[in-house]
Amino acid sequence: LEAFLLLPRGSRCRRGLIVQAFVVLDSPLLAEKAAARATSQLQQLLGDKVMASAAEAFARSRLSLKASGSPKRQSSAEHPRSRTTSFASSEGKSDLAEPAWQALRLAMLRADEADGFAWHDEGSEDGVLLSSLSVPGENFPIFRGIFEVSGGLLQQAVAGNATPSAMEVFAMAVSFEGARAADAQLERVRLLQSLGHGTVVLQRSTRSNAFASAEEGIFVQSFARNAASSNRSTQCERYTTAMIPAPPAASEGPFGCQGDSRPWQRRRSSPVQLWALDVNELPCGGLRICMLLHATPQSGLFAPCNLLRQLMRSAPCAAKSFLAMAARLSLPRQILLDGPEPSEEGVEVFLASRKTRVSPVLAELIAEARR
Repeated sequence: LEAFLLLPRGSRCRRGLIVQAFVVLDSPLLAEKAAARATSQLQQLLGDKVMASAAEAFARSRLSLKASGSPKRQSSAEHPRSRTTSFASSEGKSDLAEPAWQALRLAMLRADEADGFAWHDEGSEDGVLLSSLSVPGENFPIFRGIFEVSGGLLQQAVAGNATPSAMEVFAMAVSFEGARAADAQLERVRLLQSLGHGTVVLQRSTRSNAFASAEEGIFVQSFARNAASSNRSTQCERYTTAMIPAPPAASEGPFGCQGDSRPWQRRRSSPVQLWALDVNELPCGGLRICMLLHATPQSGLFAPCNLLRQLMRSAPCAAKSFLAMAARLSLPRQILLDGPEPSEEGVEVFLASRKTRVSPVLAELIAEARR
């Protein structure tokens, strides 16, 4: 069975056309050839490289899903963590960086509400529209929060001060100081390696609280500016990041968790499977911020599933908090990914009309935006 599905503009897709390819196979060994054939057909159909890249992602992801042998592997194929194929824009990147870039591309589609999946409406909190997407085989869904503000309302909010740009909001959100302000449990972030092409390997540690013990994990995080998108104007600045767990082989091998400053405190493996942020400038001068979170925490007597779900449902509301921090507070003199004792050597750039030392990966995005 082979089928192509085209979804026109409608209530669930207001900004473009979604094309998906489905192929049912008896053997996973045929998936690669079938994926190449489907991708070629989609490229001929669409003609546009940007849309073809997005269609390629869906084709490969669905092919992996159908060819997978067990339900457990099916869930990982639909999830951004899955090792599908490389996007056209991720050519030349390392094997470790490639899945993070695929997660970033899929995060952009989900931020645009154009991934073709049926998201469940979770209501809203303080102006942030919340929704969720079930992941087969997992206890908890992916949660999404979208906050959109017009240029006029943004100017009113800053009370005559300069409105924050998409880059300023993005830099605040991905920095250690901004991340710790949004998540009080974040204790430490260490930069383990830069893989180039806007991708880094990080070790993140959190404190224990009433619902969870101290946790730690190795993650791969990718950053992009104005990555190809079929649903957004290329004239508006757009910054996206996606963070996923490093493969087990990498976590246990070259990037094994660095020594804990408190070795007597046992740390669980971090349950975070995906964290993504998309900050997009709107033609009206406003901003649209989307945050995605997927985690698989362990439930227990003091942390039942319904409580954990409620906490994760509200977590994407940080999308609005990042904008508030950038609008009301001065950007820190240093915007680095690691902390509280940064080892990263920052690069001095002009940001928010003053010299600021920022992470090299952010400096690349700023330099690209000013070319």
